[in-house]
Parts: sequence; C-alpha cells; structure tokens
Amino acid sequence: MKQGFVCLACTVALAGCSSVGVGISVPIGPISIGVGVGSGGVSGSVGVSAGGVGGSVGVSAGSGGLSGNVGANAGPLSAGVGVNAQGQANGSVGVGGNVSVGPATVGISGSTGAVLSPSLPNAQRQRGAGDQVAP
Repeated sequence: MKQGFVCLACTVALAGCSSVGVGISVPIGPISIGVGVGSGGVSGSVGVSAGGVGGSVGVSAGSGGLSGNVGANAGPLSAGVGVNAQGQANGSVGVGGNVSVGPATVGISGSTGAVLSPSLPNAQRQRGAGDQVAP
C-alpha cells in the first residue's frame, strides 16, 4: 500500500512538470557522474552528496543549445540555477526518485523552471533610439 501511494504521489508531482527525464549516475568515491535524457534533451552532470543533501554541476544539450547549471538537492526535492546558450539565467525546482542497480543509481525526475533574467544581447536590442544609456 505504501509503495502504491508513493508511486501515485510521484506520478501526480511529475504530471505538473515542464521537463521530465530519466538518468543514471555512477558513484566514484564521494562524487557521482551522471547522464540523462529527457524532454529537454541530453544532459551530463558531476555531483557530490552526503546524507541526502547534495550539489551538482551539469551541462545539457537540447533544442535551445548548450546550457550549464548548478543545483542542490535534499531528499527527493531539487533546485537549481543555470545559464542557457542565449545568456539567460534560469531557475528550476523539481522532484524525483531513484533506485540502486548494482553500483549505479537509476532515477526519474521532473522539473519546472522560469527565466530569471533576459539575455544581455536581447536587452540591448530592445532599447529604443531615444532611450537614455547610463554612463
């Protein structure tokens, strides 16, 4: 019964996500190296965790080009910030779960995010001819 409830809760949580993916990571000492694929494209990451709390640095390649991110997780919840190929800062929050398969960890996760700041070139293009520019 408990496993059924957990599966239902994960399904409901993932249904509201804008990005869903599956990944695998392999621990090498205190560091984990992971790869994944999802609705946003292919990703790779290097992370470290202790006691259910961790952080990671990753790169992903999808329809928007390459992007880099830094994230943290506590249990099934995660949060991160990153920069995409257009120079936009993005923030995301997510939920996921994983299981151990031998020495590797296989997981599924979902996240939703938003642009935190426009890209610099885009902001400069929006300036009009009569706009004042700070010295």
